Amino acid sequence: MKINNQILYSLVLLLVLGLNSCSSDSDSNEDQEIVITVSTSDFTTNINENPANGQVIGSVEGTATQVNVTFSITEQEPSGAFVIDSSTGELTVADESLFNYEAHIIITGIVKVANGSVFENSIITININDIEEINICEGDVILLTQEDVDAFGANNCTEITGFLLIGEYGVTNTSIVDLSPLSSLQKIGSFLRIRSIQGLTNLQGLHNLNSVATIELYGNSNLTTIEVFSGISEISTFEISLSSSLTSLSGLHNLTGTINSFSLTANESLINLDALSNISSVVSISIQGNSSLQNIDGLINVSSVNYLSLKNNSSIININGLSNLTEASFIEIDNINLIENIDGLNNLVTIRELKINNNQNLTNIEGLSGINSIIEYDVSISNNNSLINLNGLNNITEIMLYLRVIGNDSLTDLSALSNLNTIGGDLMIHDNNLILNLEGLNNINSVGGFLIVEANDLLNNLCGIENLIIEGGLSGDYTVEDNAYNPTYQDIEDGNCSQ
Repeated sequence: MKINNQILYSLVLLLVLGLNSCSSDSDSNEDQEIVITVSTSDFTTNINENPANGQVIGSVEGTATQVNVTFSITEQEPSGAFVIDSSTGELTVADESLFNYEAHIIITGIVKVANGSVFENSIITININDIEEINICEGDVILLTQEDVDAFGANNCTEITGFLLIGEYGVTNTSIVDLSPLSSLQKIGSFLRIRSIQGLTNLQGLHNLNSVATIELYGNSNLTTIEVFSGISEISTFEISLSSSLTSLSGLHNLTGTINSFSLTANESLINLDALSNISSVVSISIQGNSSLQNIDGLINVSSVNYLSLKNNSSIININGLSNLTEASFIEIDNINLIENIDGLNNLVTIRELKINNNQNLTNIEGLSGINSIIEYDVSISNNNSLINLNGLNNITEIMLYLRVIGNDSLTDLSALSNLNTIGGDLMIHDNNLILNLEGLNNINSVGGFLIVEANDLLNNLCGIENLIIEGGLSGDYTVEDNAYNPTYQDIEDGNCSQ
């Protein structure tokens, strides 16, 4: 019996141990927790401006260790720009008007990627690409008030096929103070003319303009800058006048090549022309009455010009900015009282008409010495009170129209004209108080117009025209009077040419 009891005890003990072991395994499984994780990444993309509502932007990625994730927008700037599919994470455009580069260059947001209470955030960055938008407005546009500017600006025209006129000629305008509503404008088919707008200190609003045939700025006395024109590289005509607060032409530095006409008139604060240094050829240049202009160095790369007038610019001290000029049809240097020479014309070879007048401190014109033999039209050297001689005209053999040497109080001789043989029009030697003789005219054998020699107080020797008279080369009238000696035509023929 003892043996049986021992066996029974052993079996019970094994059964109890087995039950405890099963209970322990069950408890271990019940205690083990299920861990859920969510993963995502930031989303960045580029999109062209002005997409359509519903256009797909892209998809936010997201996964979880258990089941699926959901997507929701928690933040976005600007609000309402995009939506997201809660199941797939696909982003689409919700408000197309917000995807405008001029309004927003970037759209941002935060997307929550979640599984139950477990989530991660994806940072959304949408960069807006600026694309050229074309909105053509046909015809001409005239804006006379700020209300006109605002109303037209609301059309967001990128191009005007005709002209744009802002302000009226001769009518002072204080209404227009802001051109920013015109900021969409890129092209004007004809001219841009801004006249007598006293409320503008700048032209901001025209900063996107890149194509226009002609720009005319007239009487805008408070305008201080034209920087807005930096996007323009080609132009036919540019005129600025009576803009008394404008100090420089900065904004024109990208103009290149050839310009048909360039005019600066009565801009009393303008100091230099440096912004024009990329221009190589101009048909017509007129620079007049700019009292603070100190130099014309900005014209340094101009090699040819048809018409050049420098007049009444009282602060210009030299014309060295013309040192690369080789060809011109007409040059006028008038009332530039601080220049002492015209050496800036040293490289000039060809010219058709020349006027050097009223330059009170000009002592020599030797800068003209490179001019070749024939001048097709006129030469006028007048009222240059410090000019001593005409050296610089030595190579000229023919002037097809007139030669006028008038009112040069310090001029003592004409010997530089000794190679001149033909004048197609009139020859006038008038009111040159220190000339004693006409030596230098000896080789002239033909004058197609009048000969006028008068009011030269010390002139007592006219033998320089003896060859002309004896050879019968004078076609027009002979006028010699009010000089120290006044021989008649017959006197010259008879050899009585001096006193």
